[in-house]
Parts: sequence; C-alpha cells; structure tokens
Amino acid sequence: MTPIDQPKNDLLENLDNCICEIYYFLNIHLEIYRKSEERTKKFNDFDGTISTTLYNLLFEKITLGICKLLDPAQSFGHKNISLAAILIESRNNIQESTFEKLSKDLRSISESSKKLKDLRDKIFAHNSFEFYVQKIRFEGAPEKQVFEILDSISVWMNILQNEARNTTTLYKEGIYYLDGQWFEKMLDWALEGKNKLEKASKGIRMNGPFLKKTYDCFQHASIRCRFR
Repeated sequence: MTPIDQPKNDLLENLDNCICEIYYFLNIHLEIYRKSEERTKKFNDFDGTISTTLYNLLFEKITLGICKLLDPAQSFGHKNISLAAILIESRNNIQESTFEKLSKDLRSISESSKKLKDLRDKIFAHNSFEFYVQKIRFEGAPEKQVFEILDSISVWMNILQNEARNTTTLYKEGIYYLDGQWFEKMLDWALEGKNKLEKASKGIRMNGPFLKKTYDCFQHASIRCRFR
C-alpha cells in the first residue's frame, strides 16, 4: 500500500484510494522522467540500471492500476473494485439519464484503453506465446494516452459521486508529491561522491580495506539519494 488511505468497507472510498494511488505513482514518474531532461540524465548517470528498473516498474504499476479500474463488476463470482461495479451499486442513487451517460462514457474509456489491456493481458499478467516465442513487437499505449485515460476516469468518478453522494474528489491535488528538485540535489551530491571515488581509485592498489571504505562511501551516497 502507498501512503494514501487504508482499505475501507466501502466500494466508492476504495475506488477513490485506487485512483489516488495511480496518480501517486504517475507523479513520481513525471518528476523523475518528464519534468527535466537533465534530471533524468543525472539519474541514468548515477545508476542506469536502477533508473531503467524504476521506470519499468512505475509504468507497469500505472498500467495495471488503470486496467483494474476497468475490470467488470465481477470476476469468477467475486466483486471487483471497478468503475463497472460502482455504477451498478449506485444505480438507484442517480438519475437514469446520468446512468446512461456514465455507461456510454465507460464503454468509450474501455475502448480507448485497449492497448493498455493488451499489455496487461499479454505481458504483465501472462506470458504471451506470440510475444515470447514469435518475437512479435508489442506497442504500448502512448504516454499522453495514459494521462488522458486517467483524467477521463477522474471526471467519470466525480460525475457519479456528485450525484450519488454530493461529493467530489481532487485526485491530483490530494496526494503526496515527490519533490523533484530535492531529488535532483541528492543526485548531484551522489554523483559528486561517485566521481571522486572513481578518480581516487585510479592507480591505487585495490586492497581489502580500500574496497570496504569505497563500498561504505558509495552506500552512504545511495541512501542519501533515496526518496524521503
């Protein structure tokens, strides 16, 4: 669980939490990989493996989160926390015209999410034979489309909430934000230490004590660079 809210015995509140959680991961993605090319370069220079791994994990988490929201109301007899489920549950609390509009909009959102669902079904949740054996190139949804889908879901939820419970949720504004500038300063500090270690190691016999000291210093730099 991310630091949003604990699960509650209420479908609407749990849906709120799920959407906020997706925005939480999306914000981290944007701050590190999209707000500044220089910041992304510094992260790659510090440790390209960690940077690539984090990028892939965030994309997978965001993709899976959106696809779960678009699951049917039930799967194998078990109730899902999904838009379809809350629409059915709220039907008696909203106008028929609103129900019809939300049903139509949900179909549209689901159709626009086809590429994300393919990623979930063929790569993230299952090992697709075609993808792994026949080496088919699998194109994911463009990043812009991911943002548009998530924003459409937020609008959809607020239409339902406003009529069913007379409430709205500020999904983007009500979550923890990674301080990208702080993160970049920690990268600067870590890169400076890494460069000094690399210069100091040149021409020096790599004995046990020196390696231990080098490892300890680099570990300290890594710890300082972690998220607050």
